[in-house]
Amino acid sequence: MAPITDLLRDRLDVRPINLLGHGGRPVPDRYTVAEFADDIVAWLDQSGIRRAHLFGYSFGAYLAIYMARHHPQRVRSAATLAAKYVYDERAVRHLTFLTSPTRLARPGNKRPGEMKRDHFPQDWVRITSNNRTLFGELGKQPALTEEDIRAIDRPVLVMSGDADPLVPIEESRALTSLLPRWRLGIFAGPAHPLPLTPLPAIADTLVQFIAEVEGQPATG
Repeated sequence: MAPITDLLRDRLDVRPINLLGHGGRPVPDRYTVAEFADDIVAWLDQSGIRRAHLFGYSFGAYLAIYMARHHPQRVRSAATLAAKYVYDERAVRHLTFLTSPTRLARPGNKRPGEMKRDHFPQDWVRITSNNRTLFGELGKQPALTEEDIRAIDRPVLVMSGDADPLVPIEESRALTSLLPRWRLGIFAGPAHPLPLTPLPAIADTLVQFIAEVEGQPATG
């Protein structure tokens, strides 16, 4: 997330979060969305943060929306970039293909080296396998239902590209149709991987969104 957080540090109080079992943290036997969320709440408690504007990318965006639904007292707003919330059979098949350790370890692929660096000293294969299993579980039992999304009372910013290989623009528009309080920001091109996105424009949109939310009275 450094490419975007580096653009925000002079404009916002940015506190990056390494998710459970990522970024060198001990890796549990399995991942669940609820345990990720509980870990974020624990991090907020340890950091002395009562309520935060959460920003997540890709699956992190899914977590931000989940937090807004299930831990609303800790969320001022949720900003998302390439929020993947539809885990149907086609999506799960594609995601499990992309996260196959065998595929990633093919000669010439730079991702294993990046993941070894980002998750040192933990085993990137175990982390990737856990994520792969999680995607499969979400296909069987989504952690966020349409009813959950409709019940969210926090402002949510939905940003994505109009030509993303993982999150079709229709999926982003469908998400806003479920959210009671939303703002949509669509840019040209893909939203994966992060360096291909228009980072300065995304940072500007995020800063503006938070300023708008801060101009509204907090509830709950």
